[in-house]
This record gives sequence, C-alpha cells and structure tokens, in this order.
Amino acid sequence: MLACAALGTVPIGTRADTPSSGLALDDAQRAWIAARPVVRWTAIFEARPYLAYRSGPPEGLVVDILKRVSASTGLRFEYLPSATHDEGLGRLRDGGVDLLPMLGTTPERRREFAFTEPYARYALGIFTRRRYSYLESPADLAGLKVGVPRGLDTMLAEASPQAGLVRFEDIAEGVRALSARRIDALVGPVPVVRHWILKLGADELWMQAVLPVQASLGMAALPSAAPLIGVLDAVLRRIHAPERRELIDAWTDAGPEWPGRLAGPTATVVLAAAAGTGWWLYRRRARRADTG
Repeated sequence: MLACAALGTVPIGTRADTPSSGLALDDAQRAWIAARPVVRWTAIFEARPYLAYRSGPPEGLVVDILKRVSASTGLRFEYLPSATHDEGLGRLRDGGVDLLPMLGTTPERRREFAFTEPYARYALGIFTRRRYSYLESPADLAGLKVGVPRGLDTMLAEASPQAGLVRFEDIAEGVRALSARRIDALVGPVPVVRHWILKLGADELWMQAVLPVQASLGMAALPSAAPLIGVLDAVLRRIHAPERRELIDAWTDAGPEWPGRLAGPTATVVLAAAAGTGWWLYRRRARRADTG
C-alpha cells in the first residue's frame, strides 16, 4: 500500500482507441467512454485472490478484469490508494474516484451505489484457534468477541445478534488478533482468511463453521455513472465461469511472509555456524593441550 502511495496513480492499460466492435454497448455507454477515457479507482484492503499487493501496483482478479475492460473498450484505469474502509467509501461518495471495483454487495449499499453483476461469491467462515470450544452454528457466537471486517458486520449482526463484534479494517488484522487471542473468533470470506492464515503461518487457526448466507463482490460506482457500470457488465458477461475460475485459481496460492519464508534457511545457517564454531573451539583447545 505504501509503495503504491509513493507511485501515485498507477495506470492499467494504455490504449485510447474506440471500443471493440464486438462488444455490445449502447449510445450512452459509448458516449461515456469518449467523454471519460480515464477511470480513477481505489481499493480498501488487500483480499487475495481478489486484490493483492506486493512491491508495486495492485494485482489480483480485480486488476485482471480491469485489464480486460481496458483491452475491450480503450478505457484506462488509474489506481489511487486508500488507507481505510471509510476513506475509500468517502472518496467514491464525493467523486474523488469513479470506481470501487471490490465491494461487497448489500441491500444498504445498493440503495446508495450502482453495482455490476457479482463477479465472485464466497462463503463467510467462522474461524477459531484449534484448541477452542466447538462451534456448530452462528448461534454459538453469542457472548464471544468476534472479529469481522468492516462491511460484513451487518451480515454477522443479523446471523448472530448476541455476538460481540470487533471490527477490523482488513482480514490480516483480524487473523493476527485471533492468533494473539485478542478475539475469540473471526468471521470473513473463506478464501481470503485462508490466504492470510497461510501467509502469516498461523497454523493454530482453522475454520469451524460457516454463516448461512453467501456474500458477493461487485464493482461499485455512483448512480450517475450507470453507463460505466453497463460497460463493465458487458465485459464481465464475456468472462465465462470456467475462465473466471482459472483467474481466481491463479491468485489463490499463498506463501508465508518473508520472515516465515526465511525461517527454515535461517535456522539451517545458524545451526551450521554454531556447529562450526563449536568444532573450531574444540580443536583449538585440543591443540593447546597437545603443546603443553
């Protein structure tokens, strides 16, 4: 995120040509592309496989889809980083950005924003530490401190009204809190939570149950940008289910963060150095004894 902020805006796609003749667009949508060839977008937090940050611009399924849109329409997408959930939504509301391409669709948000059709659906899992009481359903969360990312708290409150909600800006923060025993359970998108469990090496965490609802992700804009939503939908309809599954699978692998990744090699080097130092000290003492 900090690297992206330093880079400022990061364009996706550099073409400025007219929309592909094979894409079914109406006059309003074509006029939107001609009048607004650059679409500014932001994201709220990392949620691999949908959005990932490494050393440069954002990556993931969302960015792959935006690249498809750029190739099909000539639109260019410029990324503007947002640090928090409220900041990202605020920028969309006040026109600071044109698009929030990774936002959970809820009835409340549909009354405020225009959404594309969902491009991903996922279950909301209930995660705990392995040595924890058995949880069979959301009702078992009553009286517990339950972490949840902002935006999904409404769903959790409806499924388990007696749970004590602890809201987090991103999934990684929730996984760390659960691992550190600051909360009793964590509710979040199954693929995203699993990614962070693997990346952070939190092997003591596991999923016990799921909420009886399914969440979905869509691309959101202000109602005044309905033509843009129509353009995005036209491209999304071209990405058939098997191809979409391949795009998601390409971003579902997760390795540990660099401390975990280096833990094995570092331990090997340290042990080898200790053994070598011990052997050298032993031989040095033996030579002193031989020379009297």
